Amino acid sequence: MNVFGVVSRHAAWLQDRQLLLAQNIANSDTPGFRARDLEPFKLSQPSTFANLVTTHELHIADGLSLGSRPGHAVIETDNPDIAHSGNTVSLERETKKVGETSSAFSFDLAVAKMFHRLTLSSLKG
Repeated sequence: MNVFGVVSRHAAWLQDRQLLLAQNIANSDTPGFRARDLEPFKLSQPSTFANLVTTHELHIADGLSLGSRPGHAVIETDNPDIAHSGNTVSLERETKKVGETSSAFSFDLAVAKMFHRLTLSSLKG
């Protein structure tokens, strides 16, 4: 198993999830807004996408929008507490998910650092 590849794919998933959670929080007062999240990360799914880099604001973007990457499907979250306006965002639940995502980023970074050190020490002999 390629540890660096898994960490990289998980970090991309976490980045997409953090963006989605930020959108949920930003729209917490929008009538009819439905809270969304990503499907759980799948360890076995290989990465089949490449991000293109734009160097000027007039360049065409890569066309990969949130949720369009393989394994990053957007789903509506279940919230039994629907507001009168039809909004399903729970700020407490969203901030908890943001904290979980932040902790997962830290864990990924620690794993990558550990395997990097192991790789360097094995090369040095």
